[in-house]
Amino acid sequence: MSHADLAECLRALPSKINLAEIRLHQAEALRARARTQLQAEEDCHLLSGHVTGKNSQEREAQLRVLTRQPRQAVEAAEEQYKADSLAVRHLQDQFSAARAIARLLAAKEE
Repeated sequence: MSHADLAECLRALPSKINLAEIRLHQAEALRARARTQLQAEEDCHLLSGHVTGKNSQEREAQLRVLTRQPRQAVEAAEEQYKADSLAVRHLQDQFSAARAIARLLAAKEE
C-alpha cells in the first residue's frame, strides 16, 4: 500500500463508517418494530381465544404456529442487524489498522 493509497483510505473510511452506522441504526429500528409487531400478534391471539392448548407447551406451540410470519420477520431483522453490526466493526478495524500503519510510517520517516 502506497502512501497515497493509505491517505485515501484514511480519508474515505470515516464516511464509510458513518454510512454503515446509519444502516445499523436502521436495522436496529426495524428489529424493534418487528419485535413489537410479534408481541402485538401474540397478544391478539392470546386474548382472542385462538390459543386453546391443554398445557403451556401446547399453547406455546399453537402461538408459534399462529405467529409464524411475524416471528420470521423478527429473525430476518435480527440477521440483518448482526450483518450490519459486523460491517461497522470491520470498517472500524480497517480504520484502526490504517491509522496504526500511518503512525508506523511517520515514525520510520523521522
